[in-house]
Amino acid sequence: PMLETAALSARTAAGASVPSMPGARNTSRLRDWVGLVRRTSVLNTVGTHFGTFGLMAIQGMLLARVLGPQGRGEYAAAIFFAQTLTYIGLCGTGFSIARRANQKLADAFPLVRSSFRAGGITGIATMLVVALISVVALPPDKYHLIPLCLLCSLAMPWEHIRLNLLAVDHGRADFSRYNWNLLLTASVLPVSLVLLWIVGGGSTTLVACLWVLVPIIGLAMRMTSGGLQNVFGKVAPAPRKLIKEGTPYLFSVAASDLSDRVDIFLFMWVASAADLGLYAVATVATSVLIVAPSALALFAFNFGARNDATLSAKSLAGAIAGVLAIQAVTALAFLAILKPAILLVFGSEFALAVPLAVALLPARAFDGCARVADGYLRGRSMPSVGIWARGIGAIVMAIGVFALYSTWQELSIPIAASGGHLVSAVIVASMATMDVRKNRIVAKGGRDR
Repeated sequence: PMLETAALSARTAAGASVPSMPGARNTSRLRDWVGLVRRTSVLNTVGTHFGTFGLMAIQGMLLARVLGPQGRGEYAAAIFFAQTLTYIGLCGTGFSIARRANQKLADAFPLVRSSFRAGGITGIATMLVVALISVVALPPDKYHLIPLCLLCSLAMPWEHIRLNLLAVDHGRADFSRYNWNLLLTASVLPVSLVLLWIVGGGSTTLVACLWVLVPIIGLAMRMTSGGLQNVFGKVAPAPRKLIKEGTPYLFSVAASDLSDRVDIFLFMWVASAADLGLYAVATVATSVLIVAPSALALFAFNFGARNDATLSAKSLAGAIAGVLAIQAVTALAFLAILKPAILLVFGSEFALAVPLAVALLPARAFDGCARVADGYLRGRSMPSVGIWARGIGAIVMAIGVFALYSTWQELSIPIAASGGHLVSAVIVASMATMDVRKNRIVAKGGRDR
């Protein structure tokens, strides 16, 4: 999700038009100021994503402290299907809405109302799908969590409406309102968990209820601007048109989100709730390795969208080496402090999460490299590469689990995930390299200089 919103930020920030003033000339100084404002907006948005990640890390620590391994695993299973399908169920409307909002219409409320209703349509549909999958796809030993899964599905309509309204803010370059809503919404659950931790209470059911309330509170904060004008009045375009225009992005989003969660789904099927809680902590602990690449993917997207040929094969090799170096250094540094950090942050109950986190580090490192290359390819309007690359990676992972499970048991899942992400990273990086070379040859009249 962070990469999706970062890429969308890049697209709207780089492509937002600035209306000219009557009688004014586009002087170089004005262009410089406009460029500075746009760069500042992107940097602020990147900073917001880092802040949101920090809040999510704090949230992960508090969940572990409040619920313990058993409760943490049950909570992870309860929100799994809803969390997995949140962005997939949007059907790419965030992109279609932002593109239309980028036209800077004087009256944005018709688009806001259409976005509101489109979010209601996709949200209700996703809620029903989540409810159905929760009934048929949970392993037998976790059937008692079906009511909690159904409860969490209720968050979908509210979250889809909120995300669609934020897409309008994206397209209109209203990054201040967008960023504040992201940060405030992300802080709701951590603040609630702090209160539960202080009073010594909390249960999986209570935390799941709080999780459903988060998008409702976030939507209420966003609705303070415009009030009922966001809901009632003229609608343009029709909500179904927004959904239709966003559908081409659906498969790219689905491939990215599903590939990121295959390991958790497999773990949910082969392990107990307590072991799933350990793996959830390992996942949170190692997610630091994808924060910097997600930010770098923002700029890779911008570069790809410019469609120029200033990047040579030599400079591309340097960029790839730089990303690999960042990931390697971060992984090695994190490996050195992983055990004491997990024990300090999450508690001694989660000591068995350490080997899972160690096995998961390479997967996170490779995934980060793939995100940067995929960001460039998306900017070049080549999202299909990431789709089939992640599909191949998922197949490799499944084969790896099948081959290694008898020996390594649950540990085979993060090990196989590393192999799957490595294959995906090699594919997208190779395709990005080929595209850079092809673009440069065309620009130089058939010769790669």
